[in-house]
Amino acid sequence: MTNFSLDEKSFALAFIAARSFMHLYSQKDQLSCLNSVIEHLRPGGLFIIDVYSPNLEILSQSHSTKFRLRKSYVLPNGHRVRHKTRFVENDFLNQISKWEILFEEFDMNGNLLGSKKVPMDTRYIFRFELQLLLEKVGFEIISIFSDYQKRIYDGKGEIIVVSRKPE
Repeated sequence: MTNFSLDEKSFALAFIAARSFMHLYSQKDQLSCLNSVIEHLRPGGLFIIDVYSPNLEILSQSHSTKFRLRKSYVLPNGHRVRHKTRFVENDFLNQISKWEILFEEFDMNGNLLGSKKVPMDTRYIFRFELQLLLEKVGFEIISIFSDYQKRIYDGKGEIIVVSRKPE
């Protein structure tokens, strides 16, 4: 993601979805990724990136001992999975938010079959920092949204930036 070179260098659209960009923990890696993206777009090509907007209330919390249910779903075999998260800590200096994700699988009678705990660290990024990184590698910002319904960015939810490689 930080350094790629494809034979094709004239894509009309590129995107980084599902907050994947937030797994790059340094600005050096972020800039390297964005430089690789812009090199693969044709002039006028669009680039869309999705990250979450940092929630200062959550970031200022202390370590959480309890997992919070995020979603529950049923597998094709009828087993139920509960997806839970808990906040572990915030590294303000490096803008790293540390979480744990817990997946629990239950049979059709509600008996716990197993669980898996996974660490999930992300480097949060603020709107203007993201905008500066994009502009630094040469992108022109077209729009910034808070969600996929194209609600104008208001500091909450997602930060979805639509940008363009200059003509």
